[in-house]
Amino acid sequence: MSLNALAVFARDRDDVATAHTLFEESLLLWRELGDQRAVARALSNLANVVKLQGAYSFAHALYGECISIFRGLGDRTGIAWSLNYQGDVARDQGDSANARALYEQGLVIFRELGDRWGIAGTVADLGSLAREQRDYPAAHSLYRESIKIFQELEHKRGIARLLECFACSAAAQLDRKRSLRLAGAAAALRKTIGAPLTPIEQCGSLDCLVRRMGNAG
Repeated sequence: MSLNALAVFARDRDDVATAHTLFEESLLLWRELGDQRAVARALSNLANVVKLQGAYSFAHALYGECISIFRGLGDRTGIAWSLNYQGDVARDQGDSANARALYEQGLVIFRELGDRWGIAGTVADLGSLAREQRDYPAAHSLYRESIKIFQELEHKRGIARLLECFACSAAAQLDRKRSLRLAGAAAALRKTIGAPLTPIEQCGSLDCLVRRMGNAG
């Protein structure tokens, strides 16, 4: 198994420290080999783990280096995803304005490229940002746009993710019945495609919101 595969395995099992070490080793190896595209991917993987560890400035800088490399390679898809990930960092820091600006920059590129998967993912992120600001009508509009694309692409993992987003929104509005129904539908879909939530995903917004809903009830 490659260093990267081992790192992903560790990250998905919430062993963030091991993942960090392995991603750093992978990055060093690709730098030595001079493969810039692989370096950018390794930087992005490391940034993801660093973000989980709360080192937001470092994560932002790593994604910035990704953008520089992708620009040099003429890889606009890589640029768009790196902007999206920088948006995630800003969102985790509570900087909603910067998060929206970064998501929208990435979305412009995805739309220009006709990258429907990138469009759907970024629109979903904008929806979650709106949800966190309690702008539920805007969030639901964006979620509907995103899930429609995933349905047209027959991307079941994406559909499950959007069902979870809708469930989070229902939980935030203390609609217990709707939240549990949507979460159950997402779980059933994930089971059929063999794509369960990772431990990191499980401790994300859905569980937290459902617990908050239960406490409020």
